[in-house]
Amino acid sequence: MTRTLRPLLRRHRLLALLVAAGVVLRVLCLLAWTPAMLFIDSWQYVVNRIELDPSMQDPIGYSMALKVLVPTVGLQGVVVLQHLAGLATALAVYAVVLRRGGRPWLAALATAPLLLDGYQLVLEQYVMSDVLFELLLVGAAVALSWRRRPGVVGAAVAGVLVGCSVVVRSVGELVVVPLAIAVLLVAGRAWRRGFVTALALVVGAALPLGVYASYTHAKTGHYAVASSGAQSLYARVAHVVDCDRLELPASERPLCPREPAGSRHPIDWYANNPASPWKSLQPADGKTVQQLMRDFSKRAIRDQPRAVAADYLHDATKALRWTRWATRADVPTYYWEFQTHYPVWAPQDPVAQLATLDEHPRVYPRVARVLRAYELNGGTTPGPVVGLAAVLALAGAVLRRRSTAARTALLWLVPGLAVTLGADVFEFSWRYQVPALLLVVPAGAMGLAALLGPRAPRLAPFPDDVDDAALRAFALRHGEPRLGPVVVVIAAYDEEGSIASTLDGLPRHLDGTRVDVVVVVDGATDGTAAAAEGHDAYVVDVPVNRGQGAALRLGYRLAAAHGAQVVATTDADGQYDPGDLAAVVGPVLRGEADFVSGSRALGRNEGATAVRRLGTPFFARLVSLLARHRVTDTSFGLRAMRAEVATAVQLTQPQYQSSELLLEVLRRGYRAQEVPATMRARGSGSSKKGRDAVYATRYLRVVLGTWWRLRGARASRPAAVPPPVGVENT
Repeated sequence: MTRTLRPLLRRHRLLALLVAAGVVLRVLCLLAWTPAMLFIDSWQYVVNRIELDPSMQDPIGYSMALKVLVPTVGLQGVVVLQHLAGLATALAVYAVVLRRGGRPWLAALATAPLLLDGYQLVLEQYVMSDVLFELLLVGAAVALSWRRRPGVVGAAVAGVLVGCSVVVRSVGELVVVPLAIAVLLVAGRAWRRGFVTALALVVGAALPLGVYASYTHAKTGHYAVASSGAQSLYARVAHVVDCDRLELPASERPLCPREPAGSRHPIDWYANNPASPWKSLQPADGKTVQQLMRDFSKRAIRDQPRAVAADYLHDATKALRWTRWATRADVPTYYWEFQTHYPVWAPQDPVAQLATLDEHPRVYPRVARVLRAYELNGGTTPGPVVGLAAVLALAGAVLRRRSTAARTALLWLVPGLAVTLGADVFEFSWRYQVPALLLVVPAGAMGLAALLGPRAPRLAPFPDDVDDAALRAFALRHGEPRLGPVVVVIAAYDEEGSIASTLDGLPRHLDGTRVDVVVVVDGATDGTAAAAEGHDAYVVDVPVNRGQGAALRLGYRLAAAHGAQVVATTDADGQYDPGDLAAVVGPVLRGEADFVSGSRALGRNEGATAVRRLGTPFFARLVSLLARHRVTDTSFGLRAMRAEVATAVQLTQPQYQSSELLLEVLRRGYRAQEVPATMRARGSGSSKKGRDAVYATRYLRVVLGTWWRLRGARASRPAAVPPPVGVENT
């Protein structure tokens, strides 16, 4: 068993550490406050488990669960189950991210907010509906995304779970339609199947909602799913409405706030305070109080949309704050912070309330202080992390929409945004932002997995079977030629339209030194090889496409083996000015440098997109930081190096090799220089590196991966400075 567990723990060690930390935090919660923590609404849930009255402020779903659990396991058993549900939800997130191609470290990071966030821990310790609501939504997302594409059965199950979530917290109703649209979007061209799947989701959601509405009708005489929507919407508009500019019937006039604009109470006050105008409103014009509030809110939104929208947007952006703090208009943050005493929220009396269940509230201050210090000193997820996750999920869904990970990202992002932004329509509370940790953050992880793409296998040590086959083919084609002191290596894949002009533009002598060109045709499907051979180049025809990095590594080795003393590179598409070749080769020829790269940052960058113009300095600063050596351009394809350098570095990346080569050169202590050079607009063909954002994320992966591989290696300078080309050591 030990032999089985060790490799399992090694592969999932980051998750194991996070789960262990999450378990410790949850055990401390259970020790600090017994039997559970009670919030303002908690006792209403407990009491309503007897009557299951649907006319109360909150739906009865959580009270239904308490009806079963309280007599069997007590309130402490309820919070134990909630903590276990939090851990189980984290494991479900981890499994889905892994299943969709995320690396173990990425999947583990996606679970970190759920396992470690202080607000999540508080909600699990409260007798509140939040954890059950979260469990249902995550269950729905898992049901939809477990298969590569949502199936009818999975969608129906997801719909039932979403419908049940509405019975727990009414904001869940905002998920149904957006999630159905997301199902249609991920279906792509298979729109008929997508329509059937979306319909299955809607029908599945309608089942529990229909049952609940019928139950409400039997109890109250009218069909309804939630009773608090009208007062929540009223509270939002009451916070900003200008009744002097609003035409109102007499029956709705009492709903106008008495305070002037700018001096209004918090939104929560208008929703729940006994002094709120709606609390003293009487039914009129044949309408209930709920109907009057709804009509008042509609008039305010219709006639003053800018004021209401501005107030909403101001609240929605609060979720992006680095730390969690509240303004006067917000729900206080101390509601969701661990207290060193047993929490008492007036007018509630937890001692009297718990006595009815033969329970007594207890607190262990030492443990409580530890948890409070943890939560208030970094134990919450910064808002920008959630914002970045949303951006990554959207980027993956748009740029890599055919990827399974991208489709899954959308299916998790949509309910996460629907719940959090939907709750903000009524009122901003940090409590209502917690579901984003369970849905938006995993969506971001899967969006990043989609952008990074499947893990490219590292190159086997040189020479592998493909290299051997290509070298044999080269010998049959060219024999064993003695190449010039300077060899330009070009990797080419389907560049029949541009390779000839690129070769014609290259000089064949530099300062009297012979220059030869080797074109490594990387499994091309067109006539690139024939075109290159017809323009005075040595051709290495590789039978399979492996990527630019593999092709260049082969070219470096071949050039060195056939007499090259300096190896230069350029691209086959003609984007680099051949007139700059002398500038990069010269310092190496003269023995002034071991490695020289052109730099568009020092020279010119023609025709680059905005993303690439931003990316060049970003990656330059990143590599400069990692390598502790100033670099201005990490991916310029026009470069030169001593042949010993080209063969000494360890190159493992089949694609995006420029940063790996540069980091290896700097790590080994070679003398590196940059010279001004020009990057021209591409003349023909298209880039093989993907869209800008995709290229950037994959390039970032290579940069960080190479740095991580080299992080423990010592820099080792060459034993002696080499002489200029053509001068022998004495």
